[in-house]
Amino acid sequence: MKVIKAFRAKYGLDALDENVIAAVHLMNAHGVDVNAALDQSSRSGNDQGIDAWYYSEAAQELFIYQSKLTESRPQAIKGLDDLTRARIWLEKVIVEGSVDSVPSNNHCLFNLYTAVSGLRADLRKINFVLLSLFDEMS
Repeated sequence: MKVIKAFRAKYGLDALDENVIAAVHLMNAHGVDVNAALDQSSRSGNDQGIDAWYYSEAAQELFIYQSKLTESRPQAIKGLDDLTRARIWLEKVIVEGSVDSVPSNNHCLFNLYTAVSGLRADLRKINFVLLSLFDEMS
């Protein structure tokens, strides 16, 4: 929670903890800079279950993230429903090449839509990842 608070203050973000931690995760896991992390993470609702995304050109691999900052197993598992919504939305973009409306009210989805539209033929693997505090060992 200290990391979230410091990140929010440093960059003047008005976003939920779950969205902030998704941006921080992109920076830590994929080595992207703060601007890319903010462009590839959602800071509002209406995100189709996608809190963040990252595309590795070298591996032709897409990562879709949903974050649930809870230690409650039932609450964390609800993130899987969000990832199902993400899969359905992403499937329309990849298979059909379009969605009902271009997501202009969510920068993260707009950037993902734009990126995926241009690399549909090159995409080889998609990873759906749930970020959570839940630890099965505790």
